[in-house]
Amino acid sequence: MRKKSGIKRFITTFLVLSFFISFSFTISSCAPELKFGDLTICEQIDDETGEPIKPKDEFDISIDKIYATIKVSGVRAEDNKRFTVKNEDTGEIIFDETKRYSTKKTGYIEGYFYIETEDKKEDQILLEPGKYVVEFYHKGELIDNASFKVNMPEIRIIDVILANEVDENMEPTNPTNEFSPEDIFYACVKLNYQVKGNVLNAKWYTEQNELIDETEYEIPDNYYGGESYITFSLTGENPWPSGKYSVEIYLNKSLYGKYDFGVVGEEAHTIASFSKGNVYDNQEYKFSISYPDNWTYSEEEDETGLEVLFIPPAGTEISVIVMVINEGYF
Repeated sequence: MRKKSGIKRFITTFLVLSFFISFSFTISSCAPELKFGDLTICEQIDDETGEPIKPKDEFDISIDKIYATIKVSGVRAEDNKRFTVKNEDTGEIIFDETKRYSTKKTGYIEGYFYIETEDKKEDQILLEPGKYVVEFYHKGELIDNASFKVNMPEIRIIDVILANEVDENMEPTNPTNEFSPEDIFYACVKLNYQVKGNVLNAKWYTEQNELIDETEYEIPDNYYGGESYITFSLTGENPWPSGKYSVEIYLNKSLYGKYDFGVVGEEAHTIASFSKGNVYDNQEYKFSISYPDNWTYSEEEDETGLEVLFIPPAGTEISVIVMVINEGYF
């Protein structure tokens, strides 16, 4: 048997951190003591003060916001401060910005100063899974740093859909559990995330539980941008014999589910197909009836009434007779 597997792939866009000033106060001309609080990572801050709410150093990949905030006093408005954010796994600095404490105030100021992630867009994440460190500098001198972690998500199968047609992204376009002898079998596995290194398997069986074929697919790249499909397919060198079949789907060698489907002869598919809208209509007897696409009919009328014979394709051992009997006959 010939087989192939497909994967819907995307490019994930990551959002960088932006800088905001929470508030500041003008102090007396006497130089106050220079003080710095602890640099704190959190998922929420007070909107008016910038004070941290819900401090934490570990986040799920679905997190909507991450803040880094620090309380400062005794600095001059024109002094420079600097925030940096580095991915410790890759060594990449993903944010680095130096600015004045305030462009609107003068003299000595105090308050919370923080950075935050931009608003997350659909099918995007804030940061890739990994370890990060935020550093805060005052006038070029490192004052404090704080680390946090974005956890790797756990891959999960959401659904398995059988189909005989898929689109260019290998998503099912014609789900079905009933296939024709010439069809390709598709098993479309819907995932919450794609995480590199995880392995999916599809095992195809006959009604007698004989293994037809097995396909293994190891996910080569991470994709965290939303639900996606990994699709397995099975193509027969010859038309599939009529009968029952099944496919088993495994995630990391653990059976997720078994899915039954059938192959039926072409006549079984067409015997009840009404896509052409064929209608027999007899105005005299005020009688009409729809009939299948590839059927024909013949009619006969005498003193007893009307007899209509609906005729299926050759080789189909069934026919339908409809009779309209005149009054007085039976």
